[in-house]
Amino acid sequence: MSATDDAPSPWTRPQFLASAVLVGVLVVAGILIMVTKRDGSPTDQATTVADPDVDGTGPTGTAEPESTSLKSVCGLPGVVESGRITSPPDAEWDYEGTTAYPVSEVYGPAEVDRDGIRTCFQHSPEGALFWAANAVAQGSGKNQQAWAEQAVSEGRYRDQLMQDDGTGSASAARMRVAGFRLLSYDGSSARVDIAVVVTAAGETVNMSCVYEMVWRDGDWKIDADAPDALSVEQIPGISGYILWSE
Repeated sequence: MSATDDAPSPWTRPQFLASAVLVGVLVVAGILIMVTKRDGSPTDQATTVADPDVDGTGPTGTAEPESTSLKSVCGLPGVVESGRITSPPDAEWDYEGTTAYPVSEVYGPAEVDRDGIRTCFQHSPEGALFWAANAVAQGSGKNQQAWAEQAVSEGRYRDQLMQDDGTGSASAARMRVAGFRLLSYDGSSARVDIAVVVTAAGETVNMSCVYEMVWRDGDWKIDADAPDALSVEQIPGISGYILWSE
């Protein structure tokens, strides 16, 4: 397989989420736009491991002692190395532009830099979920490139993921987080599917945004060693998702 065949599609670069979902809306509206689709990107297999609830760690998993490799970059407490999420976690909702994103004193984000980039999420299934839901807003906001710089891990596909082809954000699109599925979680990696409702050009479509994530440098990041680190697909509805929105 050539390097070109291995490279992620430009439509699945993390900073081009808004452009990708807008393409889905335009297709529904009858405008012919071709988007390269990649094969072999499973989105329906849940591989989470159920664990008993443990007081003080959130509702989903088993707490483990915090080692240096597991510790949060900003000291946010709580480490859960396996678990699942069966109900929508409590959250406050703030806005980036018109897109709402969840915040929590427990799960993060716990830090915001001078550019408004939100980082430091709990090392737990909920922390991974909050990271992914924030990525929907940050990956389509005005500081999307600055966000992508810190959101993408080091890895084989980082250079391709970070390429800026000038597509920019789709400011005319309105997006709303509508639900989620935690497809897998093992403490070192997570796979989160966020259902997003997108409205643009007078049309509304449902999109699935699947994030392949790793715990790296004390926070969740997009896994640059995965060729399908971000998969964006149009879906007929959000049945099967755990409903979660502002």
